[in-house]
Order: sequence, then C-alpha cells, then structure tokens
Amino acid sequence: MRRYTIYRFFAALRCYWQGNGKEVKVVTIMMSLFDDEQIMKTYTKDIKRETLMEKAILMLKKGKINIDEVSEHFPELLESDIKEIEAELMQLA
Repeated sequence: MRRYTIYRFFAALRCYWQGNGKEVKVVTIMMSLFDDEQIMKTYTKDIKRETLMEKAILMLKKGKINIDEVSEHFPELLESDIKEIEAELMQLA
C-alpha cells in the first residue's frame, strides 16, 4: 500500500516536472524515502527482537523460566532465536 502511494505521488510530480529533466531527481528522492522507511521498520523489528532475547536470557539466568518455557513467555521469538539463546547460555555455562 505504501509503495502504491509513493508511486502515485511520483506520477503527480512527473506531470509537474515533465520536460524539465528533473524526473530522475524525483525518482531518486522518492526511492530514497521509501528505502529509508523500510530500513527504519527493519531496524525497529531488530531492536524489539534483541530486547526480547535479552529479557529471555535474563529470566533464564535468574532461574525464573527454563529454556522450554521461553516460547510461552516470549511468543514473538522465532524458534531460531530460542536456539540462539540456548547456544549463548551453553557458552556461558
């Protein structure tokens, strides 16, 4: 949906700047904005995931949960995240 909005905006700008040779600049700016937005979304997801993993590790170290309960308490974490946590705890032991 967001991509459609960006291209619609570009189409309006293209009509305005048509013939002035500024179309390439408009495309570059619009794609840059789109890419930055996607980058921020990905960054936010990564920060959230890392925070959840740190919380899970802290709870595991304190003995509040065991490794089998991580998925129950942190359903947002993927199985691969839980395996990564388990490997990290094995290295610390």
